[in-house]
Amino acid sequence: MRTLQEKYNAVVEGNFSKEQFRRDAIMQLPNMVSKFNSFEDMTTILKNKGMIAEAKMQAPKYSTAKPEDTIAPDVLDTGIKFELDKKYGTLEVTDEQYAKCREMAIKNLANDVLYYVKQDSIQLETPGEKMEKVKLNEEIQNIENDEQTKKRIASLTNQLLQDADPRDEYVKAYAVSVKRDLESGDASRMSQYKNILSLDDLKDDMEHYITHDVDQMEEGKSIELSAEDMEKLHKDGKITLPDGSVLHFVGKPANEAAQLKETIKKIIAKVITE
Repeated sequence: MRTLQEKYNAVVEGNFSKEQFRRDAIMQLPNMVSKFNSFEDMTTILKNKGMIAEAKMQAPKYSTAKPEDTIAPDVLDTGIKFELDKKYGTLEVTDEQYAKCREMAIKNLANDVLYYVKQDSIQLETPGEKMEKVKLNEEIQNIENDEQTKKRIASLTNQLLQDADPRDEYVKAYAVSVKRDLESGDASRMSQYKNILSLDDLKDDMEHYITHDVDQMEEGKSIELSAEDMEKLHKDGKITLPDGSVLHFVGKPANEAAQLKETIKKIIAKVITE
């Protein structure tokens, strides 16, 4: 049950009725106040008697920080330059034009700190601006934890599958490989995924994945796997060989290996001719 002081504080804050406060005060302290006293008279009497004290307004419980306060200065600066280049094609602009681009950059970065990293159409003409992108990528990698990376790569992989031909088995195999990487939390692979910032980057990674597997097939290497390696291959979906290369398991029976090999060759040949 709240005290008279707590009820008085609530009245001042607008969260309690003055009439209810009067009724409660009369009930608790009939020897000090009566129904003939107004709310103002009552509070004066109770303050003089030391029964309540002047209410203090509590500080707001919400944050008063501005959106730009949560954005790293270098990241914001890169975003502003992007907006200036996109809208005016130059960094030499008026104060009003700069302010508008700054406002737009703050809005975009407040919603998504990776916004400008994801822009495929970004154009960086000078070495200095290229350094800005490198620096931004490094900052993003520091900001983004593994769980955020997993969600981002999973989203890009789903988009890749949606855009691909449903009959393209190797795209599916690559997607399975990515899924296993994300689930296993392979540190080296997670580090590589942090550098994949767009769908085009993911497609480049898939092309490397396909080419690497075909090269291994063409070399005709004889690989002897122990029972432990076989178990790990089926469990994790891949193992690292002594020469540093990675052997992936894509769920194909041994008697279909030749067919898979030819399918991959056709995919690569199609990419080259196009």
